[in-house]
Amino acid sequence: MTYYKEFRCLQDAYEEWYYDRSRTMSEEEVRSLVGHMEPVEEYLKELYEGGIRAFMWSGDNTETYRFRNLDAGENIICHPHYRYDYHIAHSHEYFQLCYILSGSAQITLSDKDVPFTKGDVILISPATMHRLQVYSDDCLVLKFYIRVSTFDRTFYKWLGENNRMSDLMRRTVYDKKKNAYMIFHAGGDPAIEGDFVSLTAELMSWRSYRSIIAESRLTEIFCKLAREYLDDADISGDEGSSELGAIMQYIVENRETVTLEDAAAQAGYSKNYLCRLLRKRTGRSFLEIVNTARVDEAEKLLLSTDLTMEEISSCAGFTSTKQFYRVFRQHFEMSPGEYRRERKE
Repeated sequence: MTYYKEFRCLQDAYEEWYYDRSRTMSEEEVRSLVGHMEPVEEYLKELYEGGIRAFMWSGDNTETYRFRNLDAGENIICHPHYRYDYHIAHSHEYFQLCYILSGSAQITLSDKDVPFTKGDVILISPATMHRLQVYSDDCLVLKFYIRVSTFDRTFYKWLGENNRMSDLMRRTVYDKKKNAYMIFHAGGDPAIEGDFVSLTAELMSWRSYRSIIAESRLTEIFCKLAREYLDDADISGDEGSSELGAIMQYIVENRETVTLEDAAAQAGYSKNYLCRLLRKRTGRSFLEIVNTARVDEAEKLLLSTDLTMEEISSCAGFTSTKQFYRVFRQHFEMSPGEYRRERKE
């Protein structure tokens, strides 16, 4: 198709710039994107104004879209949304976070049309069908894609807390049975805007430790959103308590000694049923959930204490230092000692 060939040519040129590892981007340059249209966007606008609704990406409306740099090991990526790009409903295997830096548009979430405007923050869980519709020059949406393992590592500490944000995290984004999303209306809050601009500049620059810095900023952003905007947030399935939420909270709170038998007895299930439930609703095994909670505790101890690796391993609940090192490396792709040195530099 002629439309597709032209689009691919422009898209390839953009990706050559996007994947250039010598590239850096300042916060001022991020803000300048509001008034700048890439050649690929100009072409999409030309098609749109000509009445052509051409879908430029492969697959059908049930496909799960992927990103090569996430599949290659990146933890978080940022990609401003192409204006005038005609989308159909799709999903990802990652968490998607959107921030509306300017203008207004519409997103369809599980067949529900939701208008959004400047300052809105949208968190979309994996496998949630959605369709973003941005058809104006002045609307700029910053999109962030986060690997599930990275999201777990960043937010697992919330699950053991006793507050509404933690409860919502347990009942929405950690419950794969639902099409889950959270929308915060931050309006013109300059602090939130500055945080997202800073996060974008960090991720759009190929500098060392950018993923670690990005994870820290992501945590700070959600803490601010929970503190200031949770009461007015739109939450999918925000009704009543969840059996899964209670189980997850129990596991996190008892991560040092919890066993499958303990968790099953607490929930009133057989061990086999609980294993199936956790796998179905979270995509992870009981052991994977426990190890993530233990790694999160170990990370906090690494950065806030001078405890030895043996002491941290024991405090976090690992059965041996060898197991601690192996699981920690699976999560962070470096040893606990390397992680402590890098974060404390």
